[in-house]
Amino acid sequence: EYGSARESWSELLVEADKLADLHQKCRNQIADDVCRSIVSWKKDHYHKSKFHWKETRLAEDGFERGQKPWAKRVRTVNRLKKSYHGAAQYVEQMNRTVADAERDPSTSAEQCKKLINKTEKAEAARVKAREKYVARIEDINVYNVTYQQDMQGEFDKCQEFEGERIDFFKTVYLRTQTALDFSKDEKYGNIYEDSFKTFDSMSAEEDLLWYDENRGSKMKMLWPKFEDFEDVDDLARNAVSTRNVVKDRQIWVPEQRTSVMRGESLTVSRGKGVSSFRSLSRASSSGLISERLSMGATSLSQASSAEQSLPETQAPINALDVNNSAALEQKSSQVQERISVPVRALYDYTPRDHDELGFSEGDIITKVEELDDQVWCLGVFNGKEGLFPANYCE
Repeated sequence: EYGSARESWSELLVEADKLADLHQKCRNQIADDVCRSIVSWKKDHYHKSKFHWKETRLAEDGFERGQKPWAKRVRTVNRLKKSYHGAAQYVEQMNRTVADAERDPSTSAEQCKKLINKTEKAEAARVKAREKYVARIEDINVYNVTYQQDMQGEFDKCQEFEGERIDFFKTVYLRTQTALDFSKDEKYGNIYEDSFKTFDSMSAEEDLLWYDENRGSKMKMLWPKFEDFEDVDDLARNAVSTRNVVKDRQIWVPEQRTSVMRGESLTVSRGKGVSSFRSLSRASSSGLISERLSMGATSLSQASSAEQSLPETQAPINALDVNNSAALEQKSSQVQERISVPVRALYDYTPRDHDELGFSEGDIITKVEELDDQVWCLGVFNGKEGLFPANYCE
C-alpha cells in the first residue's frame, strides 16, 4: 500500500491496538479489582471446616436447636392422636357388637353382659386417651410461641447474612459494569473519531498522482550518460578500480535502489555487469515499470559488452553522478574498507549464482565487506569468498 491507503491501513492497525489496550485495561480492572474483592469477601465470610462451610453448618445447627423441642412435642401429639383415634374406633366397634348380640336370640344374657362390660372399659380407655391428647395439644399450642421466636431469630441471622451477600454482589456487578462500559472513556470515542478522519481523507487521485511521480512515468530517472575519463576525479577512479572486489557488479537504478510497488517490493540485485531484479513478493509490478527496468537492463548489457572489449587499463566508468563528489567519497570508503566480523546465519540459503555463498541455519560466516547499501555482504565461509544476503545473518 502507499499514500493515503497506507495511512488508512496503519490507522486501522493503530485502532486495533488502542481497542486491545482498552480491553486489556478492562480485563486488568476486573481481575485486580472485582475478582480480588470477591476472593477477599469469601475469605472473610466463609470459613472452611473439615467437610462443610462453617457458616452453613452454624445456620443448620441453629435451626435444628430451635426445632428439636417442638419436633419432640409434635411426635408426642401424633402418638396420642393415633392412640385416641384407635380407642374411639374400638369403642364404636364394640357398640355395634353389643347391639347385634342383643338382637340375636341365640346370644345368652351372660354373653351380652360380658360384651357390655368390655364396651364400658373401652369407653373409659377412649376418654383417658382423649384427655392425654387434648393436654398435649394445649402444651404444644403454648410452646408454639417460643418455637416461632427461636426459629425467627435463626432466620433473621440468615437473612442478615444473605442481605450482606446481595449488597456485596450488587457492588461487584456495578464495578464490573463500570469496567465494561467504554462509553464513559474519552479514549474510546477518540479512537473512532481519529479513524474516521483518516479513512475519510483517503483520495484515489492523490494516491495515483503520488504513485505516478514516484513509481510511474513521471518519476525522476537517473539515466546513464557519457563521462570522459579525464572528467573523473581520483575518488571516482578509485571507486571504479574496485569493481573487481564486487565481481564487476554494476547497478542501474532510477534514483532509489529498492522500490515498493503496488503490493510488491523489487530489490536490485547483482548479475555479471547487468542489473537483475528479483521480486520479493507474489504481486506483479506494473507494465510501465517493468518495461523501464527491462530497457535499463538491456542498456546496461550493451554497456557491459562494450566494457569487456576495452583493455584492462581502461576500466569502464561507473554510472554515477560525478558532480556529487560526496556520494563518490562515501561509496569509495565503503568499498575500500575491509572488515572481519563473524555473523551467524538465521536461515538456510541456497546460492543462485556461482559467486554466492551457500549456508545453513546456525553456520558462522566471516563478513569482510558490506555492499549495495547493506543489502548484500561479502564474506568467507568454508574457505570460499562470496556474496550473501545481509538479512539472512545477524
